[in-house]
Amino acid sequence: MFVVAGDDSKTRVDIVELKEHPFFIGTQFRPEYTSQPLHPAPLFLGLILASAGSLVLSSLYMNQVTEECAIVIK
Repeated sequence: MFVVAGDDSKTRVDIVELKEHPFFIGTQFRPEYTSQPLHPAPLFLGLILASAGSLVLSSLYMNQVTEECAIVIK
C-alpha cells in the first residue's frame, strides 16, 4: 500500500493506492461533493476509465481534469 496524500503534520493518511492493482484507491474525503455531470471528480472518472479497460488518457488528465482534457477510447 502506498500513501499518496496526507495532512501537513504527517499524522493522518488521506489517500492510499495499490500500485500493482488496476484501480485501487482509498480516501477519507468525499469526492462526490466535487462531482458534476459534465465535470466528474477525478476519482470517479478514473474508476470509470479503469473499468472500461484499454483507455488512453492525455498527460493533462494525469495531473488535473480540465475542460481541455482529451480522453481517447481505443
